Amino acid sequence: MTGRNRNSSSRHLVTAILLPSFFGLAFLGCGGSTSSTSPIPAKPGTTIVQINLGDSPSDWIVAFTMSLGSIALTDANGGNVSVASGAMQMEMRHLMGTMQPVAMTSVPHGTYSMATLNISSVSVTYIDPVTKLAVQKTMPGRSATINFSPPIKVGSTPTTMNFELDLARSVSTDAGGNMVFGPVFNTTLGMPGNGQGPEYGGVEHMLGSVSGVSGSSFTMSIMQGLPGITLMTNSTTQFGGMGGMGSLNNGMMVEVDAKMQPDGAFMATRIDSVMSGMPGGMMAEGLITSLNGNPPTQLSIIADNGAGNGMMGSYLGTPLLVNVTSSTSYGFDASGVDLNNLPFTPAFNPSTIGKGQRVDPETSGSMMVGATMNAAALTLEQQGLSGTVASYASGSPASFVLNLPVDSAFTSITGAGTIIVIQQPDTQLRGLTSISNGASVQVRGLLFVDAGTYKMVATRIMSH
Repeated sequence: MTGRNRNSSSRHLVTAILLPSFFGLAFLGCGGSTSSTSPIPAKPGTTIVQINLGDSPSDWIVAFTMSLGSIALTDANGGNVSVASGAMQMEMRHLMGTMQPVAMTSVPHGTYSMATLNISSVSVTYIDPVTKLAVQKTMPGRSATINFSPPIKVGSTPTTMNFELDLARSVSTDAGGNMVFGPVFNTTLGMPGNGQGPEYGGVEHMLGSVSGVSGSSFTMSIMQGLPGITLMTNSTTQFGGMGGMGSLNNGMMVEVDAKMQPDGAFMATRIDSVMSGMPGGMMAEGLITSLNGNPPTQLSIIADNGAGNGMMGSYLGTPLLVNVTSSTSYGFDASGVDLNNLPFTPAFNPSTIGKGQRVDPETSGSMMVGATMNAAALTLEQQGLSGTVASYASGSPASFVLNLPVDSAFTSITGAGTIIVIQQPDTQLRGLTSISNGASVQVRGLLFVDAGTYKMVATRIMSH
């Protein structure tokens, strides 16, 4: 199945997803001017560079939130080029297997030897092994110096710099039992058009609210990542739940897929409305840690994203209570997920919801009281897990057992030490040419509960 659809056994739901807005981040070009939208016109001798952040997970961590400040590049002569300044709250754990743009700026041509990221504060959320409750610990921030080896050359073609936070190496415990943060990042360079995915300049599942419409382009604000982004549309742009550009209004929440163009601009490939295009709603994505009732009347999630009225950055990494009723709509986001010829029937409803799934509760208004929200709709979203491959069975689709690490937060929450992974013909491989038993991998996709067994339809499988 292609396109972006929310499916339910009983109804079709309008699409919605990821990435929202409230923290401002100013982007500095080489001349010192600021901008909150993209593209930033490249001055002579400069090129548009997109800065992306992603996550290589530590399995026992449920959420990792950091306040990211300035980002600077150092050229071969020791000069600094400011890429970003400000303060931006980022939850990194939900970015496992994907990337998120945090800066678009005009960078002078040249060779760059390193980058410096200033992180002012961090918090780690994990599951206590005894109480099974979520615990959040805060730590001082640190500056991260990332040496490029070999040095990165910025030429005339817009490019992406991808920084993946290695959580397993970044968070440790000292002799006194205190958590210590020492940021370690892995770096890759991507050229638009050289491959699929956000590491090559695209954006996936970008959720935000429309802040302006002008002709065939529009701007939107998002919570984590770029503070504002301008997107173009053309005759190939697909619209879901709306009639086209004429349906966009300020305040609407939308979900967008886009690709970076040769001039650094973003071209929207698909735009979907959220909550039937009604302004004033809100969303809060996160991992389910508990369910009450059968069918459930309330669930608890560890928030890792959100959008709309009432959603605040302080909620990231913390438990939120979600009330559900018989009128709450259930569905799953099939965007980019190949659901053809599956060996089971994918479903997400009151009978198949499970702990450990990543969901997106939505309200049609500002129905948030403290840290509790009333869900008009509840949608299953993509998530990432890591482990070791066993019992690989080739075919179309192929499948394997993913053995989870002994310290896996997912296992602490659910009691499950394994999941079944379905590899479809459209599943992307990263750092792998094939999959073999014993391989250590990360998988990202939709995680279903089928007759009590967790089964993930993978959109990506990566070497870990």
